Amino acid sequence: MATTEVVVQTAEERIEVALRAWGAAMRAGRSGCGYPSVNVLHRSWSPPAQGMRPGMKVTPPMAADVARLGARIAELCLRLRNTLVVVYVHGVPAVEQAARLGCAESTVRARVREAKLLLM
Repeated sequence: MATTEVVVQTAEERIEVALRAWGAAMRAGRSGCGYPSVNVLHRSWSPPAQGMRPGMKVTPPMAADVARLGARIAELCLRLRNTLVVVYVHGVPAVEQAARLGCAESTVRARVREAKLLLM
């Protein structure tokens, strides 16, 4: 008999997963496909209209849930927003970020925790 395991995530785990996905999307230029949506050599070029066949791959839109989280992060105060960007987009550990800011590591961790609470 096969057993099924039910995985229950806490709110903290869900927001952590969502923030990691948001950070990955920001690092990868939203979709991660690697193709530009604007040609830097020809300023007049733009992606084809919807329904038209593109001459090159066009970046698909960001996943709706990641976009919504990004909008909610944009509403945070600058201090919390910048902390999340440095931690989740740039991948800077709290210890290194604290050294750069000249503050305690616990301060950086408290900012991340406060931002997560506001986003839950």
